[in-house]
Amino acid sequence: MLGLVSISLVAFNFGSWKMQKEDRENEWMVLLDKSASMSAGDVAGKSRWDEASRLTRKALSFSANPGKVRLYTFADQVEAVPAESLDQVRPDGKSTDIIRSGVTALGISRSTGNILIGVILLSDGRLIEQASKEEL
Repeated sequence: MLGLVSISLVAFNFGSWKMQKEDRENEWMVLLDKSASMSAGDVAGKSRWDEASRLTRKALSFSANPGKVRLYTFADQVEAVPAESLDQVRPDGKSTDIIRSGVTALGISRSTGNILIGVILLSDGRLIEQASKEEL
């Protein structure tokens, strides 16, 4: 009988139950196209770059914690950009591969260990170069 009670105590585990908390935080990602085509001036007298930069700043201002928004520019390659350095970036990339850039940025985000809860992609959509299936 004592053996049955002991097994029951172990099986029902009357100890304290605690939820396991992971040290992962939520974050957003903004991908901003910096290819040369973004310098075209066709958005209410301003360049596509000016408008995309304005929208990027607006998105950053909406965040309750701007440190949880990661900003990346892309054209030939993906580059992390501190939000305060956005004014120093120019749309001078030679090519654009939105798909490869997105896959690269998602890989970077995954390596942080944080939980990506959203992506904002700002681009003119002009795909100049495309990765092959093998590269992805």
